[in-house]
Amino acid sequence: MGISHPRNGDRSHNGQRSHGWGGAVLGLLLAAFLIMGSVVATLGIRNMREQQAAPKPITVTTAVTRDPVSQTLSGTLHAFAHRSLTVSGEGTVTRDGIAAGTQAKEGDVISTVNERPILLLKGDVPAYRTMQSGDSGRDVKQLRAALARLGYRTSDKAGEFGPSTARAVWRLYKAYGFPAVDAAGVPLPDTEQDRERAAMPVSELVFSPTVPLIATGVCGEAGTRAQGALCTLETVERDYAVAFDAADVNGLDSKDALNNHAARALFAEPLDGTVTASYTPPQVGSEGDGNEAAGAEENGQSTVRTNKVWYGFAASEPGKLPVEPDDAKVTLTIRQSAEGSYSVDSAALRGGDGDWWLADEQGERTPVTLGFCHEGRCEITGDGLREDMKAVIPE
Repeated sequence: MGISHPRNGDRSHNGQRSHGWGGAVLGLLLAAFLIMGSVVATLGIRNMREQQAAPKPITVTTAVTRDPVSQTLSGTLHAFAHRSLTVSGEGTVTRDGIAAGTQAKEGDVISTVNERPILLLKGDVPAYRTMQSGDSGRDVKQLRAALARLGYRTSDKAGEFGPSTARAVWRLYKAYGFPAVDAAGVPLPDTEQDRERAAMPVSELVFSPTVPLIATGVCGEAGTRAQGALCTLETVERDYAVAFDAADVNGLDSKDALNNHAARALFAEPLDGTVTASYTPPQVGSEGDGNEAAGAEENGQSTVRTNKVWYGFAASEPGKLPVEPDDAKVTLTIRQSAEGSYSVDSAALRGGDGDWWLADEQGERTPVTLGFCHEGRCEITGDGLREDMKAVIPE
């Protein structure tokens, strides 16, 4: 039996098939390698982008300081006449009255109507009748006191309008260049008997509890017709009051907190004082709690005072207050942190229910006792606190 050997052609064919399979495998391996490299590169780029897109967290800190925490309130200072009165007349103004801003003292002629003077005298009782011989009362008593201050003494029985008082009135009118008149307003002849008939007409007299007074406007111009009010006279003495925004005052725990509270008026030279009880400016209609003014006439000009709350102001040195404060600013401290305490931004506080603490950049806690907070700043105390230490604000 013979051994069969492959032919040369068969060996060549098998070799070619072996080489073909090897190339295919090599190609597959190369493709797989390329695919894996592409995947790895893609993942690397994505990871790098993700790292670039996610910045490192920033730690925000705030300093602990000794700066006090204060709650303040500001308003404007205004002045009002302590008292005012109206001078009236009926008829023709025959001489110019006193000018606006004139300071009228006792015995001055305020205006002249129908060629008769209107006199200013000091007295608590308003003029309500023509005084003549035989009259008595408080008004007669204060008339005689005024005559005495002007140099015209009387000797009638106390509180009575007698012959001596009539003669004093006659001399007063003569000194001003006007004839005295009787109770009916008829001018009297210059005889001794007629002098004792002199009367004090109610239309020619203005009593004021305090003098001098300041005219807010001209008290009649010659040639004009007077029908009622001629002018207003105000006391030199002023009442001072502070106007606060109602919203600011209503935000306080209690409006009573302002009573007798120390304050400072900011003039060129600051002036200390005290905010007193609630105040209603004269000639101001009130709303709500009686302090919110709807509008007013101040110094002859309309002043809008809507949504204002008013409190009196007493200066420690009243003589330094100007007659017109020109809306000077007044400030007062409602509440302030205790001396020796620290303060910090309220956002840095952690905890609650009485257990408060701060954290530094290393994560260490510093226990604190919380005081009062105002406008984002809080009063704190604690053994571990120090000035300018940094507290981390939580994210």
